Amino acid sequence: MRPAAAERPFRIASVTKPFVAAAAFRLQEQRKLWLHQPIETWLTGDSRRVLQSGGYEPDRISVLQLLSHTSGLRDHAKSDGYLAAVMRNPEKAWRRSDQVDIAVSLGPPLFEPGDGFEYSDTGYVLLGEIIEQAAEERLCLAVRNLIKFSQWGLGATWWELEEDAPIENPELASQYIGRTDASGYNPSFDIHGGGGLVSTMPDLCTFFRALFAGDVFESQSTLSAGLLIPRVDRQPDSHLHSNLGMVIPMGHHWGWGHLGFWGCGVAWSPATDLSIGVRTHQSQPRNPKILMELFEQLGRQVFC
Repeated sequence: MRPAAAERPFRIASVTKPFVAAAAFRLQEQRKLWLHQPIETWLTGDSRRVLQSGGYEPDRISVLQLLSHTSGLRDHAKSDGYLAAVMRNPEKAWRRSDQVDIAVSLGPPLFEPGDGFEYSDTGYVLLGEIIEQAAEERLCLAVRNLIKFSQWGLGATWWELEEDAPIENPELASQYIGRTDASGYNPSFDIHGGGGLVSTMPDLCTFFRALFAGDVFESQSTLSAGLLIPRVDRQPDSHLHSNLGMVIPMGHHWGWGHLGFWGCGVAWSPATDLSIGVRTHQSQPRNPKILMELFEQLGRQVFC
């Protein structure tokens, strides 16, 4: 495994989620989407029927609960069989509906909407569909236009499979699952809202500062709503999530950011106005604690 230059693009996986969440809040600012609306209002008929077949009630789950992982929705990406299926057939083109089907097949809701916390990629897959319906354009374009990529100079950030790369010779950094180089895998297994963007560390650090400082939004009240951490029951090992991202320890300070499947993450510290980015290019599907500890150690050195 060769080290990758900082400016080399890579799949950012769940670090995509704050981009998607920000797009949802921007739609609310434009009065095209109300985050307290039930998701039933925006989902296609097929998605509603699949959820109802598994005991979910789309008329009782809000868009905001998808954002904050408090919907009770199970997570297709945590299924023991999902990653194995991806690795068995790395060329498969996964559809949004495939992932929702898997989540529903795992069992009934984990809790009543709003009564608990469970991280769910599937929730963001549904959120991707909702954003498309509200914005009346594909998710990749909605996120790009609502956030105004060009305003923040995100010239090396794009939605894989859905957009042409905006840079010349966009060879992606290699990314691994154990010893398996998964760089050639069809990225459709993680492009429907829970992931999907390709970016670079300079772009990500720039955007996360703009986002969590509130510059992306028209109103300070939007940022306040985005940083709200729901008061719900949590598992002992779960990490704090707001409606926009994760709380990440950074030595003597803390930051707002997010972690991703490919052992990557970015966090911005309001106290120091500095960002830290981490990329290991090795999957961390079930143990974000490793990345959290790395941010903690780096923060102690950078912010000493």
